[in-house]
Amino acid sequence: MPHSLTVLLVEDDADVLAGATQALRLAGLEVRGFMSAAPALALIHADFPGILVTDVRLPGMDGLELLRRAIAVDPGCRWCW
Repeated sequence: MPHSLTVLLVEDDADVLAGATQALRLAGLEVRGFMSAAPALALIHADFPGILVTDVRLPGMDGLELLRRAIAVDPGCRWCW
């Protein structure tokens, strides 16, 4: 069953990123993987039709700042821990 949502996965450990990306793709999801926050943030816009999954500790912008900025860009963004 095709999904219309894209998962933006941000993880700076290459092995964890590869494993999580593979698992999500095997579940039938479209996944875009990133080693840092900025490229993922560039894809988020108002009414972004996707899911953001992020590590907290990242080089440069950390995951919590990424979340704050994503909510600022898309106030309808919902989050959970």
